[in-house]
Amino acid sequence: MFKSCEVIITRVLAVRQPWASLIVEGLKTIEVRSRITNIRDKIAIYASSSKPDTIEEYYGEYNFYNLPRGFIIGTVEIVGCTEFDLITYSGKELLSKASLLPLYKITTDSAYWKLSNPVKFAQPIPYKPPKGAVVWSNFELPEEAK
Repeated sequence: MFKSCEVIITRVLAVRQPWASLIVEGLKTIEVRSRITNIRDKIAIYASSSKPDTIEEYYGEYNFYNLPRGFIIGTVEIVGCTEFDLITYSGKELLSKASLLPLYKITTDSAYWKLSNPVKFAQPIPYKPPKGAVVWSNFELPEEAK
């Protein structure tokens, strides 16, 4: 798929659809996770092979099953991270509309990762995470895909 080129090792974050696509499109600027991260770097977004969960009950008019799964679909930078609190979470300057979804998964133990500078790849890169990788894995990303 790629011509011979240099490669860089990058972290890969597994994200379910439709959230993975919303991230690389720049529509989801906060990733809610169970713990904070110290990573402040560009990462690759892997649209996990898992099927969308009960999202269609919220957004039945969209067909999320057509979104790519099992591919690295782009990159994004993690530029900040903080523990969740209701006062900060309601701040409009921090969250886009898509970032507020789905509220049902947020707990007071959650953390949110501030995302910036999304890049959606023209061609998704097939990827199979190593066994045991649940959230993070590493990948040699072709230089021309950065």
